[in-house]
Amino acid sequence: MTLKELLYHRTQGLYRSGDLILAGNWGRIVLGTGPTHNRFYAEYLLDRIRVDEFPTAPSRLGCAFAFEDAQFTMGWNRGTPEYVYAVRLADPTAPQHRGNMDWIDAMNEYRSFEGVEECARRYWRGDDRDPRVWEVATMGGFVVEDRLTRIPENGEPDA
Repeated sequence: MTLKELLYHRTQGLYRSGDLILAGNWGRIVLGTGPTHNRFYAEYLLDRIRVDEFPTAPSRLGCAFAFEDAQFTMGWNRGTPEYVYAVRLADPTAPQHRGNMDWIDAMNEYRSFEGVEECARRYWRGDDRDPRVWEVATMGGFVVEDRLTRIPENGEPDA
């Protein structure tokens, strides 16, 4: 697995250079909300396929995530205001996985169990789909190098 040294993390949280972004927040959100979370069943399927077929990969529910492509990360919009950070792996020896997140998004395009299961397998195999959407999932967290988006103040629009 080839990892870029500098990765890009997107979150609502405010961090400073040197801060640690802990692993597991996504899992706490999904599991804390339960089946009403819109990604609960997709994450359930991803974890079932991982346990059964890719047991050495870390669970996404225990990881922190960052993208490899800065431009994609800056433009990706999940509908909530977020900040983008340049980050580095906090512990390069921690369990990690490099996968193309577009396979997870592709699950919504399928209407069969076989189709969504194959998307999960392709994510865990590390198959390419959209070259901009490679993510690194790590159980070791990330260290913030720099915040790349500004903080809007005094009614200024987001930049």
